[in-house]
Amino acid sequence: TQQSALFDGTNWVRTGFSRSASSTLFDINENHFAVGLNLPPDEDPSNSVFAVRVHRDAPFDIFSLGTLTGEHGTAKARSINNLNIAVGDSLNAAGKLRAVRFETNGTVTDLGTLGGDTSTAIAINDDGVIAGESKNSAGQIRGFILGDDGIMRDIGTLGGGETFVTAMNRHGAIVGQSVTETGALEASVFANEELQPLGTLGGTESSAHGINDAGVIVGSSRKANGALTAFIKFPRQAMQDLASLIPSIHQDALISARAINNRGSIIADGSYGSH
Repeated sequence: TQQSALFDGTNWVRTGFSRSASSTLFDINENHFAVGLNLPPDEDPSNSVFAVRVHRDAPFDIFSLGTLTGEHGTAKARSINNLNIAVGDSLNAAGKLRAVRFETNGTVTDLGTLGGDTSTAIAINDDGVIAGESKNSAGQIRGFILGDDGIMRDIGTLGGGETFVTAMNRHGAIVGQSVTETGALEASVFANEELQPLGTLGGTESSAHGINDAGVIVGSSRKANGALTAFIKFPRQAMQDLASLIPSIHQDALISARAINNRGSIIADGSYGSH
């Protein structure tokens, strides 16, 4: 079974989901609270999927964040800010997936949609700004930003029909990818009320996966030869092949950079030989 764990800088810490069929953690804040989901074991008749919170120093003290339909619902928590407020999604009474905010008092709030019937919240910063995806009235997936006024706003596209969101920094800059006029998928960033293209490394598509508070963006892009590689993009500079900046890494080893923190540490996927 797939079991969630926390890394404390030296060791992997089990999180006590011993009776679950599977568990996953998606995000952790500076207070060392992590959030994710817990699937019940097959013998559990409730068929519930719970959004959960757990602390690094008390990994077996697992707290259910609730659902939109009560005890026997379905929900997952995708992000948590440093005020311990989490966001994610939950099925509502009609069985539709809706973006939600998990309050510290146990309240689960439906955040609405962009006119369609489904939505999901992907990130929340310390100002309470939330980023995510929602279907619009035409059934297209669009990125959204939701501020303290409670109004969900479409962040636009690069000329095509859809936009996808992966991460947001504390300033509310949102990254992901968007469909262009030609139908290609290109890495994008929403900042200063505008969705901007990030380009590629010579290939036909790219996707941004992470952004830190300094505005440094990482992700993946196809090169001119069609191969996927990890990229890094500094503010006011062109996208660069991450592997080309690290002499100790084989040029074809990196596939995608997933996240970057404020110290500049990057986590990435790659392959080299059989590993």
